[in-house]
Amino acid sequence: MTKERYEFLPHPSELKIRCYGDDLPDIFINAALAMEEYIFGKKLTHCDQYQTLEVLGEDVESLLVNWLSEILYLNAVKKCVYQKIVFKEFSTKKILAEVGGVAAKAIQEIKAITYNELQILQVKHQYIATVVCDI
Repeated sequence: MTKERYEFLPHPSELKIRCYGDDLPDIFINAALAMEEYIFGKKLTHCDQYQTLEVLGEDVESLLVNWLSEILYLNAVKKCVYQKIVFKEFSTKKILAEVGGVAAKAIQEIKAITYNELQILQVKHQYIATVVCDI
């Protein structure tokens, strides 16, 4: 995988994340990890709660938005940070994944994942995604 997994980019009023990966699953994992870092500000040392997620989308872009939205929903309902992600099934229209996390208190809020400036590109042998979140 590429060295840099994600970065937070300047945006006048929202959270803008750019993710890097060798393939689409990498992009989806790195986008989730960036979102979790922003909300909770820490990295996991262990997991004691696991959830199985099935997420659908009409295309890869809507799948990414739905994937991040589902994790955001779990953050709010379960009060957990999820940073261990294993895909059991991954296609451009469906994800089946197990996510592991631990109870945590949010230090920042993301209200929603948006389609604004959403982009997923393949540049040579690397995937790059840009996601903007409503804060």
